[in-house]
Amino acid sequence: MKMKRIGLNDCLALGGYGSDHLERAELVRIAVSRAGARFGFQPDGHVYLFGDTPRDVAAAKAAGVKSVAVATGRFGAEELRRCAPDFLLAGLSDTEAVRRDVIGM
Repeated sequence: MKMKRIGLNDCLALGGYGSDHLERAELVRIAVSRAGARFGFQPDGHVYLFGDTPRDVAAAKAAGVKSVAVATGRFGAEELRRCAPDFLLAGLSDTEAVRRDVIGM
């Protein structure tokens, strides 16, 4: 519903959404499973959960994917750092830095 409101619903091939499950970690697993079914995808350390809350970081860890905490929401960098994300970013506006520092491209 969030993606539909901002006009991105048609841009997303698949995902794990709140309507699929109540637990965030399970949503991540669902999204990875859907990617595997659709694209023959094997995660092998190449799945990143971008989020701006400690719950997002915890969900990534529980699902076995990399966590990228982005301090653009109500939680600041220090609070997110205490959750020990794999990556901590101040924002996403510098897409080249995100590619370089997070994805390694």
